[in-house]
Amino acid sequence: MLDTDQNARLISSPMRRALETVIGIDPHPCTDARLAEAEFHVASQLRPQRGPLDPALNGVAFADYAAFRSGVYAVLAGYSEQKRGGTLVLMTHGGVIKTMLRIISGTEGIDFKIGNCSLSEARWDGKRWQIQRTNDQSHLPASLIT
Repeated sequence: MLDTDQNARLISSPMRRALETVIGIDPHPCTDARLAEAEFHVASQLRPQRGPLDPALNGVAFADYAAFRSGVYAVLAGYSEQKRGGTLVLMTHGGVIKTMLRIISGTEGIDFKIGNCSLSEARWDGKRWQIQRTNDQSHLPASLIT
């Protein structure tokens, strides 16, 4: 991604584990506090569905998640607008990635497995989001997959 796109922009969570990863790519990364992991278990803040195809699941049940989601939405909206036509790489955490995927899929009624050091990729084609991959850990040795 970064090695083939001269217009790529890399933004990292300011949390230590994200910075330790990103330093190998960019020794002076731009950070954004809104990319930090939530201080709570995100899935526990989601409203439970009444059934597997519950269409009424719109809106957020808990204030902590609502505030967290609002920050993630602002990151996604702001940087997506800035990087129109270029690659944006966000070095972040599972809760942020899962929330971004919920935002672009338009539902809070879904959860995702996101392992440490995995890659998730979504692309905007000008008309709709395309989820290219989620939780891809194929670049990791088996001993490091969580």
